[in-house]
Amino acid sequence: MAHNRFDGRIALVTGGTSGMGLATARRLRDEGARVIVTGRDPARLAAAAQELGPEALTIAAETTDLDALFDTIRNRYGRLDVLFVNAGIGFFPPTDAVTEADFDRVVGVNIKGVFFTIQPGLVRGVVHHRSGPARRRRLGGPGSGRGNLTSRSAVVTAERGRALLQD
Repeated sequence: MAHNRFDGRIALVTGGTSGMGLATARRLRDEGARVIVTGRDPARLAAAAQELGPEALTIAAETTDLDALFDTIRNRYGRLDVLFVNAGIGFFPPTDAVTEADFDRVVGVNIKGVFFTIQPGLVRGVVHHRSGPARRRRLGGPGSGRGNLTSRSAVVTAERGRALLQD
């Protein structure tokens, strides 16, 4: 018997048409959530819709079109309880082949995209339930230096990656 801890919850999984995103959407659905999945590939969106069933909503969306996404969620459901930000891109050339444009594209989607996916949901009041830290620190309030925290995390991760490559 499934544990239905997400009964009645509205859950958005970005990048939810394959891999970890689809597995998360499946699990949320199995635990009672009404699931919304975003992706870019029409064939994968159709396959995810088929797999997740008629209660699931699949939406073609880019990280550059978040206003329309959150408007759709607000108009259809009135709120969002769970936000699983999984959309991203992979790019794995040799280090000496990476251009600044390549780097900017990956950072733009995988780092900035996460922040700017979370931001409209909070600022526009679509996200209904928040974690403890998110409740204590609203965007723009004390302790909300998320841009600084994100950039520092990126630097730490890059340094760890560099160290691994040297070993």
